[in-house]
Amino acid sequence: MAKEGPPTVEQLNEHMGALIRQEYHVRIHRATGESPEEQFFAYPDRYRRFVSQNTLMMTFFPCTKSKVSKTGIIRTNKLENLVTHPQLFGKWVEVRSDCNDIPCPRLVPG
Repeated sequence: MAKEGPPTVEQLNEHMGALIRQEYHVRIHRATGESPEEQFFAYPDRYRRFVSQNTLMMTFFPCTKSKVSKTGIIRTNKLENLVTHPQLFGKWVEVRSDCNDIPCPRLVPG
């Protein structure tokens, strides 16, 4: 029987997320007498904190600077991408890209 290798980071993240959702968030905590899920949904909507995709991107995605060419091309990580906003042509921009989303970087005028 072939021996399986160690789990990938993606598999570990998936398993950790499942553990948190299925165990931790529903388990009654001794100190509060409620589960984290019950506590979270007990707060009015305006007090619940959700982090936007843009905030996550600005916080965690690697950032590089690149100059948009006159023809709308940026070069990062040996890849070329077309910029569709003519107002950015010839200007420097911050390029933020998820390692899993290299062909579609996000541009922040900089």
